[in-house]
Amino acid sequence: YKNKGMKRMFFFLPLLTILFGNCQNGNNQPKTNIEKEGVNILYFHGEHHCKVCEAIETNTQIVVDSLFSDAVKEEKLFFHIIDFSKPENEKIADKYQVAWDALLIVTQKGESLTTHNLTDFAITQAPNNPEKFQNRLIEIISEELR
Repeated sequence: YKNKGMKRMFFFLPLLTILFGNCQNGNNQPKTNIEKEGVNILYFHGEHHCKVCEAIETNTQIVVDSLFSDAVKEEKLFFHIIDFSKPENEKIADKYQVAWDALLIVTQKGESLTTHNLTDFAITQAPNNPEKFQNRLIEIISEELR
């Protein structure tokens, strides 16, 4: 297996069995150093970026910088770019069951945790319809910041 993503997937499948066997509430899991109180945009990528991945990252950054800079300054919104192929990011990638590129918006408010998985939408819209992609991001981020 020369592809790190495939290695991760084959390693991850037995781990899923263990995790689902325990049936623990995900909210009781300790936070990683990336997750913070507020709205966390988690963009996971591998070692190499393709054009689709670049479009997702670029368009997300545009939305964050142009419309939500105040929320970033007030530490209510965080944009994390996470290379899941690095050992230090393995724990968070495993927590969110990420073995390839993914875009998640995770809101932590006290004990409440909300996750929006925008991966499929991002892959289909960010490269070819960036306006639609950005509008959906704006909608979800605005809703979660309320």
